[in-house]
Amino acid sequence: MRFVILFHEMPPESGRASHWDFMLETDEALATWELRHVPDVVVRQPCRRLAEHRKRYLDYQGPIASAGGTVSQWDAGRFQTLAENEHLWRVKLSGGRMRGVATLARQIDQRWTFSFSSASG
Repeated sequence: MRFVILFHEMPPESGRASHWDFMLETDEALATWELRHVPDVVVRQPCRRLAEHRKRYLDYQGPIASAGGTVSQWDAGRFQTLAENEHLWRVKLSGGRMRGVATLARQIDQRWTFSFSSASG
């Protein structure tokens, strides 16, 4: 399966901060989380689970409809699922920048965290 990390640059009038969209391909769509920080710099960070996205975002770069800003591909590649349930996704990433294990964990308060451990570290 494929993954993509898009930098989502939001227009100033949107009231939302620019962020990174971490997307994992499933059979039907892309499971998606919004990251506040570059994923390879902040080892552990809060994130927000978003609605599933269309698979076209695996390859798409450009403007988003309805003044939704623009997206550009920050990294992409393949992943292997190590664990997956309603509270945890642990995947081994083999991308251009991200090589290692990413963990998305839902906390008791229903918020999510993203953490990354590089293959070299």
